[in-house]
Amino acid sequence: MSLFTAPTCRSCLARLAAAAAAGPTQQIRTKSTKLNKSSGSLMVRLLIDIPKVGRKGAIVSVARGMMRNFLYPRAKAEYITAAALKHIPPEEYNPVPDISFPPDLEEGSTPAVSLNLLKPAHTVSLLESFLPESILFTRPTITPTEPTIHGSISTADICSAVRAIANASGEEASRVAVNPDMISFLGNFESDKVKTLGEHPFEIRFKGAVKPVVRKVVITQQISLE
Repeated sequence: MSLFTAPTCRSCLARLAAAAAAGPTQQIRTKSTKLNKSSGSLMVRLLIDIPKVGRKGAIVSVARGMMRNFLYPRAKAEYITAAALKHIPPEEYNPVPDISFPPDLEEGSTPAVSLNLLKPAHTVSLLESFLPESILFTRPTITPTEPTIHGSISTADICSAVRAIANASGEEASRVAVNPDMISFLGNFESDKVKTLGEHPFEIRFKGAVKPVVRKVVITQQISLE
């Protein structure tokens, strides 16, 4: 079963980058290790231009699942060790993907290919081809023995994960347009979020498509390293 580990918040990514670039003391190395193990992201070097992620050669932070399942197997990025990262000036890497890349065309220029919205049936077919059966999230629970998590996983979280996977799956896949209103949990759910560990099926419906794309969220317990 293929899994995708969803990205963590931007502030977590910023702290990860700051800790990795910090000085060589033992105390700071220990803190950096904790962040790297608990965070869902890591620093990589892009081997090709990737829309909404960065330019070839850029060093950016991406979700571990995206790197493991998409970027590395397709030779789109390479791993950067913690030791190598310490020798890279902080201004040379980005704590978050560059969603503004590629930049807007200059005034008066003509795009090589016109950007047309994908037809609903083709959008569904694309999602079925590259979207993993499960999207993995890790969250701490309120108590070690209770399944209730701190916060929740919402349709907006799922939407962000789907967009990240699409952007890493090729130029055509990156054109798939998804928003939280298209996503709903299956079963006896009356809200747009879940708050417990386990598997939670959901569907993505596109107006004009005959059938939805059905996948599931898997929420596992985040283990404290302290």
